[in-house]
Amino acid sequence: MSITINNQNNMHALFKTDSASSINQNKQISSANNAAIDLAPNATSIEELKSSRYISNIKPEEIKVHYEAIKQLARKELDDTNFENKSLTPNNYHDATIDKIMTVPIEVKIDRDEINTAILYNRLGISFLDVKRIETRMEILNLAQKEIDDDADKGLIRKDQQQTLTKKVEENLTKLVDEKQSILDRSAGNETEEFFLKQVEAQRSVKL
Repeated sequence: MSITINNQNNMHALFKTDSASSINQNKQISSANNAAIDLAPNATSIEELKSSRYISNIKPEEIKVHYEAIKQLARKELDDTNFENKSLTPNNYHDATIDKIMTVPIEVKIDRDEINTAILYNRLGISFLDVKRIETRMEILNLAQKEIDDDADKGLIRKDQQQTLTKKVEENLTKLVDEKQSILDRSAGNETEEFFLKQVEAQRSVKL
């Protein structure tokens, strides 16, 4: 089951939940909640929690669905705009897919096992959905890189083409990492570091 946030009003309502109610809510949902919090299990400061690789719970099957949809969209647009009827190659399609990954709107939602993580980060003034959208885009790029490498191994693209595409993927990943860090650095919540860390520890220790 997933909870989709459709507008800002719903988002504000969700994250105004006080600490007691958020812990009670945690007791009602599955033990998968702890997995999301364990992204930085030994964190002793907010900065360490922020620097976790991912704060959202990325699901490989959802990333694959996103990637396939984007890949097909990029292919269709490339074919439709090929007015000179050039012979398009796998390299052309990979290049177009990378561009599309960086520009296509990415729809994300707060899954059931991310609710409490989202509440905690939003209390710090960090938009969980914005971060998850970036992290999702990063994983889609990683999947594109895997397919590039696979096609190079099969001889479908040349090694120099693989290197050029890989450089493009890496440059876009760097942009996304910087964008994510910018969001994480804009903490403007009212909660103290001590309170925040106590909430994280409380959620880790809940026994369902």
